[in-house]
Amino acid sequence: MKHEHRALTSFGKNVKRQREAKGLTQEKLAEKSELDPTYISGIERGVCHITNSPIDITPCGC
Repeated sequence: MKHEHRALTSFGKNVKRQREAKGLTQEKLAEKSELDPTYISGIERGVCHITNSPIDITPCGC
């Protein structure tokens, strides 16, 4: 379980870093991804399980 929490936390930090690099608020990212802002917040904090999430992660600059 600790490994899963570390993975979620690491993923969340990466989401936040990418969001901030693009100048987006959590609300704007939620709007663009058709997700709830509280879900985005949970992802960034590493508390939301994203196994079945519709999030499409693509490298920056692609």
